[in-house]
Amino acid sequence: MNFNVVSISNSAKKYISENDITHVTFKLTVLKPSGSCCLRVVKEIEPIYEKADNLANYYQTEIEGIQVYIARQLRIYAPVKLVTEGFSFFKRLALNGVTVTI
Repeated sequence: MNFNVVSISNSAKKYISENDITHVTFKLTVLKPSGSCCLRVVKEIEPIYEKADNLANYYQTEIEGIQVYIARQLRIYAPVKLVTEGFSFFKRLALNGVTVTI
């Protein structure tokens, strides 16, 4: 499956510029809480601001000079948009149009 990041939000552009980001890898992080009766597995899309380790496991594209890698384990269900989420010290890059698989 090929994909393209079709757009990038103004807040993402600002965040990328302020933090001198040239690469962003969106990987699937799976957490298995111990001793929890209610939660079995927690899945999260985590941005890492460096080139992906094993490129065969990632979709790759470039948008406005930023190299973007998305783990093949993630599901792309709509046009992908690079955005920010969170606030202050908790702000980070995120993707619209991508979700974790169940």
